[in-house]
Amino acid sequence: MDDGIALYRRLARENPGTPEFLYGLGSCFFFKRRLALAGDLLRQAVHLRPDSWQLRLRQASLVALSGKPGRARAMVLELLSDGSSSPGPLRLSAIYGDAALYSFQGGQHREALGYIDRAVEFARRTESEVTRRAMSQLFGLRGQIYLALSSPGRALDDLAKSLQLARECHARLVEIHVLYAMSEANRAAGRLARSRALGQQVGELIDTYTDERRLRSVLGRGAGDLPSTGVASGSPLP
Repeated sequence: MDDGIALYRRLARENPGTPEFLYGLGSCFFFKRRLALAGDLLRQAVHLRPDSWQLRLRQASLVALSGKPGRARAMVLELLSDGSSSPGPLRLSAIYGDAALYSFQGGQHREALGYIDRAVEFARRTESEVTRRAMSQLFGLRGQIYLALSSPGRALDDLAKSLQLARECHARLVEIHVLYAMSEANRAAGRLARSRALGQQVGELIDTYTDERRLRSVLGRGAGDLPSTGVASGSPLP
């Protein structure tokens, strides 16, 4: 990550006024949780490219991380009425998915369920590696919403779908989160032995994930043959 910061700093310095490099640098600081600096860089990028919905979604995620999920939800829903013509299903799925997440974080579970159903509906209209990863996250979130609504059976149905997609996409970090949620859902359903077994799987995967990240750092550029260990937050600029 530090190498990425150095690279994007140099590119932004050599190419002033280029939103792609400000976005890249802001994303690096975002993942390092330096949110104030990331927010400042993303505001600069949005000023240069106000029509980028990807940038605006990333801005909303920073607001949510600062403890304001309601404001973040309002920001993403503004994209539904910003005057853009015929937004595609990928964009609509991302907007509704983020609205569901921020509603869930704000404790508005029924509202979150409505948004997540719309997100899944739009994601199903396209077929790609990106949408499969997105569907994995959407099913995982819907499973967590059902769990919060005391419906562990329905939660487990969606979490099973999420787990299958995460494994197909080699999304290791998503897999870890989903298995943890499945452990909690089984515990809520009274299946304690199954819950403990899933919890053990989570611990083993965390160890593997940590070792894999260390291996990536050692291999550097030669790590391209390793499977992806997670899904990036936000989309690249078009």
